[in-house]
Amino acid sequence: MVTRRDERTGDDSRPSNAASASTDAGEFCSPDVSFVIPAHNEGGYLHGTLASIARLDTDYARETIVVDGDSSDATRTIAREHGATVL
Repeated sequence: MVTRRDERTGDDSRPSNAASASTDAGEFCSPDVSFVIPAHNEGGYLHGTLASIARLDTDYARETIVVDGDSSDATRTIAREHGATVL
């Protein structure tokens, strides 16, 4: 298990798998890992890629970003369905 020590309180905590973890004080912390996927008309492949990332067994907080190059297929829709941020 991976733990992270809070520098302010000295507490050990286990990171969440959420894109941004919220603290009790309502602050947001950055993810440990960012997956950035460039895509242009990748609708046929993107589902498998994003599903593979979702299946990762890790304690690291992560985010997934799909950078869409003006696709004319369902790339943007598929990315959003998987919870990715689309740019």
